[in-house]
Order: sequence, then structure tokens, then C-alpha cells
Amino acid sequence: MFDVTLAHHDDFRSWRDATRKHVSAGVNSRNINWIVNPPDDLFQRQNLDSTEQNTSPFKITRQRYVQLQEAFHAQDSHRFETLYTFVMALHQQDDAQIAALTPKIEALIQAGRAAVLRFRESFVKLALSGGETAPDRSIQPVFDMRGHRIFTGQAATLTRMIPSPWVVSGDTVTIRWTGSALFFSRGGLKAQNEKFQPEIAFGSGYWAQLPQLRLPVKTIPSVIPDTPMTQHHAGASKAPEPNRESRFAQLRAHAVDCAACDLCDIGTRTVFGEGRLDAKIMLIGEQPGDQEDLSGRPFVGPAGALLDQNLREVGLERARLYVTNSVKHFRFVHRYGRRLHQKPDLIHIHQCHPWLSQEISLIAPTHIILLGASAASAMLGRPVTVNRERSRFFRLGNCEALITVHPSYLLRIQDRASQDFEKRRFLSDLRLVADATAQSETQLHPT
Repeated sequence: MFDVTLAHHDDFRSWRDATRKHVSAGVNSRNINWIVNPPDDLFQRQNLDSTEQNTSPFKITRQRYVQLQEAFHAQDSHRFETLYTFVMALHQQDDAQIAALTPKIEALIQAGRAAVLRFRESFVKLALSGGETAPDRSIQPVFDMRGHRIFTGQAATLTRMIPSPWVVSGDTVTIRWTGSALFFSRGGLKAQNEKFQPEIAFGSGYWAQLPQLRLPVKTIPSVIPDTPMTQHHAGASKAPEPNRESRFAQLRAHAVDCAACDLCDIGTRTVFGEGRLDAKIMLIGEQPGDQEDLSGRPFVGPAGALLDQNLREVGLERARLYVTNSVKHFRFVHRYGRRLHQKPDLIHIHQCHPWLSQEISLIAPTHIILLGASAASAMLGRPVTVNRERSRFFRLGNCEALITVHPSYLLRIQDRASQDFEKRRFLSDLRLVADATAQSETQLHPT
């Protein structure tokens, strides 16, 4: 009997190396005892260069390798030996055994993906409760995830979801993100209060080559069962739905790996919407810009600052609204050492529209402000000339919508007089929505 010890539940490297060694030697899976037992030096620097990697006389395809990583995430006590037996069958080219095990492997893959999604969703829910959707993120939150299975290989993915610094503390491991680097240390909030707590950088020692699973989000999944904008009745009381936060967490958990169009290979991350999940007003722009792509938040650049200023002037607070974009990735061209905005194509708007539809269905706003031609075209499904159709309300499903310019347009105007004139028009458009929302609230709750 051979004992194989894994340092943690994400220790795919140790499982892989042991599997290579024992499969090459023809060891039956019944003769291997898989143990998960964190060693004392788990959070210290160790030279773990594998010598078994060069002893394997066989190879498997990249697709099979990814499948093994996905299945490794499943919360199944027999997954280690099942995967080992599957690799043995691949090595021996035992088609009958491969066919017999394939349903089990597929079930493990689905279970692994589901487990990763649950972990991401839990992270998003904690982030929401910690104020991560608020404009001010000056305080580094500590997310207590004791009782959850911590997927350390998802640490890099979590940084793409929330790029600002945070700490995740589990039962046995704590992950600290500084905004530029990841570190692991002993878990539990009590351990984090200890002085000189040893930390090890992501990718070092036992934390090297973690399986960083990305979900195959080629087709945008629907996590909102209702057809967008058909189930919400304007004027009806909007009591918070019990599942609204869970559904939003599901959207965020899926969207981080969105690959529905080619922009996923251009931008740094998916920039999802943020704000109050029961907001009366929803603002929709075109796409994230350079600063939004880096920060992971919509409207935080110069256009966002101008938008916030104008919202305050008409009595609207950004923290009480929901802000998003038609397209969730930053499209740009490199020029003069900078990333310059490039307008998304219709195919990008079309491919990203299911995310936007689900956001609208989830938030169920009474009023929507469409900022610019791209946002208006995305919602109306036709070309839009802003100056011809702005400043008046029209029905969009069960919502009232209004088209106006994108705040970046105001920043591009060179002539001061023209800029002042356009800013007044923009303020007037925002005030129309603010007054309409206030009137709607008065009708719902008369004094």
C-alpha cells in the first residue's frame, strides 16, 4: 500500500505527480491511500521541484488535462482514486474502461464547476455585505469564510472580480490580496491577529501550480428565470426579493469568465454593474474605459466623476442607483503608449446583451437612463441618433427610459461655450428622470 499525502484540497500538483509515478509503475488504484494532511511547513518556502515529472513515458491531451483539473474541484471523497483510475485507463488505452468511467468523470466535472461557482457566489455576497458596491472602498475588508471550502486556486479569479485589496479567512488558510500581490497564511481570524504571521506568496512552495479553473462561459447562462422586463409592474411595491442577492452573486460568479465574444482576450477583466439591487434608477453606458478595466468598476474614470457631479446637482446619489454598461469588456487600441478607447462593434453589443437583460430583470428599475448611442442601440435593437431622440420618455418593457449623451462626450467638447450649453442639457435630462422618479414615489406613498 502506498500513502500519498496532499497538502490541501487544491493540491493538484502533488496528485498529478503521484499519479504520473504510480501509473507509470502500473500500481492499481486500490493500492494507493490518498490523504489530505497540511504539513507544518505549508506556509513556509519550500523547494518542491518535482522529479517525477520527467519519469512519465506517457502524455494526455490538453483537453483531458483541463478535465482532470475541473473534476479535481468536486466535493467527492472518492475523486482522487476515480481520476487516478481514469488516467490509468487513458495510459493503457483501455477504451472499455474509458467509456465506463466517462459518465463519472463528466459528473465530477459538473460538480467541480458547481463547487467553484458556490465559492465565488459566497465571496460576492460577503463583498456586497461589506460595502464593495459602494463608491468608497478605502477600508480593506476581511471576509470570514470559515465553514466554506476555500479554493486557493481561485484566488487570482477573485482579484479579477474585486481588484481592490481584501482578505479571505477560512478554517485552514487565509488569502490576502494587496491590490498587486497574493499571499497565503494560516486560516482563522484569530491567527490573523498574531504578530509575525508567516506568509507565502501565491505560486510559491505548496501554493505553486494551483488549478486555476476558468468556467467555459461561451454562451451566457441565464440565472434569472423571468423574461427581462416582463414580470415587473411599474408602480407596484418593490419589496426586496429574498433571492435577489443570490442571483446577482450568480451573475457575477459566471461573468468573470465570460468568453462570449473576442473582447475577453483584449480587456483585463469583465467589468460588471454595481449599485443598489433595489434601485429605482438604472444608468446604462457603452463599455468600461481604461480606469474601469483596471479597477473592475463602472464609471470611475473622468467620465464617471463628471457623471457623479451632475447626479448630485439634481439630487441623485450614485450609491442609491445601479450603474452598468452595454458591453462588459474594454475594447481599445494601443497608441502612443496608451490604451485608447475603441467603439465596440454590433456583434459585441449583441453578444453581451444577455448580461444586460438579466441585470435589468434583476434590478427591475422604474426608470432607465441610456447614456449615449451605443447604450440606446443595445436596448432598442436599432441605430439611434441621440440628439434626435433625447430628452423624452418612452416605454421600454415596463420601465420608463430616457436617452441622453454619454458624459465622455461632454469631456471631448473643446469650445467652452458649447461645453457649458451641453452640460446644461445633460443636467436637464437627469433632472427629468429625478423628478419623474420622485413623482412616482409620491404616487406610491402619498402623504
